[in-house]
Amino acid sequence: MQQIASRFKNRFPDLFRHESAIDSIHIVSSDRDRCIYSGRNFVFGLFGHNSELSNSLINQFVINNTLIRYFDLCDQYLEKVKKQKNTLPNLVNYINGPEMRKLLTEFKSRNFIQEMELKTKILTTIFGLCGIEHAHRMKKNWCKLFENDDELEILSYYGDLKDYWIKSYGNELNYQVVQYLYLDLFTNLKLNLENDSKK
Repeated sequence: MQQIASRFKNRFPDLFRHESAIDSIHIVSSDRDRCIYSGRNFVFGLFGHNSELSNSLINQFVINNTLIRYFDLCDQYLEKVKKQKNTLPNLVNYINGPEMRKLLTEFKSRNFIQEMELKTKILTTIFGLCGIEHAHRMKKNWCKLFENDDELEILSYYGDLKDYWIKSYGNELNYQVVQYLYLDLFTNLKLNLENDSKK
């Protein structure tokens, strides 16, 4: 995020040239820690780690879940997308397809799982734990349950497919709802540039 902020500042230097423009900067975040940390790092990329301005902006974060986490609050999204995710044809077809069925069967056999009904959700959870181990360079206890990269790619593709249909272009509602975020961003940029040019 720091590098993105630095490139952003270089690309739009007029936004940061005058004191009044800097005074109008507001960092908007959801209440999620990862979003707050991203905002904080963006500020550091703009103004440095220990600057007075960075500290001031970080202490004035605006929490706005309606704007940032719209998919948790939009009734239409919750009804048409989130609650229907287990019935989306492309996801259901992949879950019931030959690659996933073979992976489930071999995973159960190899790891001596007989009694439990192994479902895709359990496999994707183990895959997520494996990802955490990998990201943090921890001992690979969960990753050892998978035999090879092909198995990991099957689950990775399932995650991509799920994100595409639930959070991205696969559903028209996703890019309709995000328009409010872009509208807010570009309206504020335009207002700041107009106000700056009047001075």
